[in-house]
Amino acid sequence: MSGGRDGKSGEDMRDDVIAAIYDAPLADRPWASLAPILRSVTNASSIMFKFTPSGRSDGDVIVADAEWDFHYSSDLYRRVYQYQDPVSYEHMSVGKFYRFEDLIARDVLLRSDFYTRFCKPLNIEHAFFCYLGRHDDVDAWLSGARDAARGPFSNDEAYSIRNLLPHLDRAVQIYSRLERQRSETRLYAQTVAAWGVGMVLLDGQGSIVGTNTEADEILASEAPILISEGRLSLVDAAQRHYAQILEKVASDPAAQAQTMIAVAESGQNVNLIVRRAEHLTGLAANNGPAFVVYLKRGSHGSSPRMVPFVAQHFGLTQVEARLAVMLTDGLALDEIAIHLGVTRTSARTYCKRVLAKTGASRQAELVRLVLTSLARLA
Repeated sequence: MSGGRDGKSGEDMRDDVIAAIYDAPLADRPWASLAPILRSVTNASSIMFKFTPSGRSDGDVIVADAEWDFHYSSDLYRRVYQYQDPVSYEHMSVGKFYRFEDLIARDVLLRSDFYTRFCKPLNIEHAFFCYLGRHDDVDAWLSGARDAARGPFSNDEAYSIRNLLPHLDRAVQIYSRLERQRSETRLYAQTVAAWGVGMVLLDGQGSIVGTNTEADEILASEAPILISEGRLSLVDAAQRHYAQILEKVASDPAAQAQTMIAVAESGQNVNLIVRRAEHLTGLAANNGPAFVVYLKRGSHGSSPRMVPFVAQHFGLTQVEARLAVMLTDGLALDEIAIHLGVTRTSARTYCKRVLAKTGASRQAELVRLVLTSLARLA
């Protein structure tokens, strides 16, 4: 990176590369924009980022820019030539720059099937490797290659690349943290959907930024709540209550999840649970917190998967948990008794036990506690 390209000095180019490094983990396709930049400034025929979960041989994430079909060659290496590769990468240290010749004798490399059958057809004569470290149990590497015409990577080039490694290390930390958040968000969304619970993500102004399938179905079919101008819209007093809840949750970082019920003229109802969600989604707006709103239809059978969760969370038996869940569905004790196959007296006895175990003083409070427990997902 000696400078001169596009009329920029070496220092200006280095600043541009560093800026691109910190932009890379935030992009829609992380690292994809950085690989060609590094390939250009290093005059390489290929640049590759590789992220491997610790202790696993599968699950690699590879992002590359190359003069050849990298997807084909990467698959070929994974299936065949990684087992013939004579180069040992296991003892590489974080923050150091390694060439082929630092890891294996040149004559040994040139005699290997790995070189003659894999490297040579791709014009890989020279290569460098940098171990970027382990973050959140993911190992990260940067590597580059050149053909014979470009020659080996010089000491000056090695020095320039080494100077970028601290920035790459911090960028990988950002990437690992974001990937963990994205993975957790996907897991939470899948779990919530499996329980028949809708999830709506809101920005700090209350505008919808994401929904799951169950939420889409609820909002499309239930009269008491719908989408209007990109926001959740309820009827009359329910809308005022919803606005007050958003204001309370937004103003108090320690606020507990808030619950309310929206009721349609038909008697159908939707339970809403509102809580802060920036730690779950990473979607906090610059001018306020982000929210997650859980939607659960009343008078509809809940997913059976909710029962063991409620039982474990409140220390209930399976029958008691079924009763608690059916109460959140809006069923009366007479209906619950029929579903449980017990007398109304037995249903009342179960209900009293549930109230005692949960600390609720009445059925309405029990329903609120059960609904609020779902917010533990976030």
